[in-house]
Amino acid sequence: MYTGKLVFSQVMEHLPLHVFHQCVDRYNGNYKVKEFSCSNSISAWHSLS
Repeated sequence: MYTGKLVFSQVMEHLPLHVFHQCVDRYNGNYKVKEFSCSNSISAWHSLS
């Protein structure tokens, strides 16, 4: 099993959080989301790395 960092984690290390929020707003990333928002998702991915 691969034990290094996931590609997503590597990208998020270099992407400022405010840029991520801008992308979510621009592309309606939270459209029809009731509980598990994009911010929650990003937190979960960070905890995996």
